[in-house]
Amino acid sequence: MKVFIINLKRNIERKETMRQQSNKIGLQVEFIEAIYGESMNNEELTKIVYDYPNCKLTKGEIGCSLSHLFIYEKMLRENISHTLILEDDAILPNKIHNVISEIESIDDIKKPNVYLLNKVETYINNKKNKVECIRYISNV
Repeated sequence: MKVFIINLKRNIERKETMRQQSNKIGLQVEFIEAIYGESMNNEELTKIVYDYPNCKLTKGEIGCSLSHLFIYEKMLRENISHTLILEDDAILPNKIHNVISEIESIDDIKKPNVYLLNKVETYINNKKNKVECIRYISNV
C-alpha cells in the first residue's frame, strides 16, 4: 500500500520527525507538499468552495481538503488502488504494517472505500457541526 504524508513546506521539523519514524519501522513513504489554505485569498476560495464563506470551513481546513484531493487525483492518474494518507503530526505505531495488511485483506477493491483511522471522538466533538459518526464512508 502506498503511504503519503501531507506536510506544509514550512514544517521542516515535522517532516524530519515523520521521516525518522517511518525509517525506524521500515515504512516507505512519499511526502506531499500541503496546500497552505491561510495563504489563499477570498476570491480564490470562492472559486474553489461553492458556498464560501458560509460553509463555516476555515482556510486551513480547506487547504487540508485540497491536499487530500490532490492525492485522490494522483491515485486516479497513477492507478493506485490503496493508499494510507497521514498528516505530518501522526505517531506511527510499530505495528503499522499489521494495520495496513488488515485493511488490504478485508477491503474489496472493486468498491471504493475511505477508512477514517482515528478516534471517533475527533469527529463527534468537532467544534463546527456535530455529524452522524460512522466507521467508514463507502462509494466515495
